[in-house]
Amino acid sequence: MTLDRPLCRTSKLRHRASGVTVRTPLLIPSFSSKGFGRTKSGKSELGDIFKVAGETITETFLVSAYDLYYGHLPPPEEFDHRPELTFVDSGGYEISRDRDYSSVIDPLPQPDDWEVEHLEEVADGWPEELPAVFVSYDHPDRRRTFAEQVEEARRFFEGRERHLSQILLKPETRDQRTLTGTLGAAIAEVEELGRFDVVGLTEKELGTSMIDRMARIARLRLEMDRAEVATPLHIFGALDPVSVPLYYLAGAEIFDGLTWLRYGYYKGLTVYTHNFGALRYGLHVRDDDVRSRTFSDNYWSLLKLQERLREFDGTLEFGKLGPFSSELSDAWDSLRSRLGRRH
Repeated sequence: MTLDRPLCRTSKLRHRASGVTVRTPLLIPSFSSKGFGRTKSGKSELGDIFKVAGETITETFLVSAYDLYYGHLPPPEEFDHRPELTFVDSGGYEISRDRDYSSVIDPLPQPDDWEVEHLEEVADGWPEELPAVFVSYDHPDRRRTFAEQVEEARRFFEGRERHLSQILLKPETRDQRTLTGTLGAAIAEVEELGRFDVVGLTEKELGTSMIDRMARIARLRLEMDRAEVATPLHIFGALDPVSVPLYYLAGAEIFDGLTWLRYGYYKGLTVYTHNFGALRYGLHVRDDDVRSRTFSDNYWSLLKLQERLREFDGTLEFGKLGPFSSELSDAWDSLRSRLGRRH
């Protein structure tokens, strides 16, 4: 098989009930109580972060149904900031011991119960006037075959067609650490993915090296293309300026993560926030001010990267991808070689 061009693409994600349409690639700032401290009231400091960091966001952001249910975020009808489209994650991340690659410690899972009924309550109480994408339920202690995951997600979205649907694929057994088995089954029944508006994959469960993760995204995307299933792929936990273009080359279109809250984006890299403050604002700015300014700067950096990805899709000029264009071009060559050996 010859791959003449990277598997990147732009497409439109249309919220049918409202008519709101957003264009991929989408780089989605995320909010989660996991990995952040708590206030004296026992609530996560996430609420305070949300007030400050969310004020500049206009297109999309991601919040967790868990945080909405337990009051770590205000109810959606009380959001101070309302983007065009809100992604509502299923809550499984908050109760798991999983951590994404931007975490510097193993964050403790949140202590509260989380059942599908809790997610259903959040979904059913969501305001009609706020366009949303809901993610199918998952739980770290529950593992299902690919067919069962599809069927459970299908049942969850029945009667909730007003908002967009996203299935989050997970390993089939608790012993599995990657999506290898799940993706094999998905490729064999790839038309099933066309039931949903978005297909989600977690970065850490895609593999143990960058080339493995890119190759698994690419193989799934190629099989979906062959079956004319245009559903975009969403990589959870990947929102830094290096991994995003790598996964975009492999065929993913939507990316989210907490990196933008934990670090600063500086010249194509992520750096510690206090170092970002010293380089960007000077040495005398207070840490609290550095943090709030960094949120805003990071968001604009994401928008700029998002636009560069869209320009690249139209030109295939690697120079559009920023300071590491040569390395990204080499990465595409490596991926093309890997895929060629398997076909």
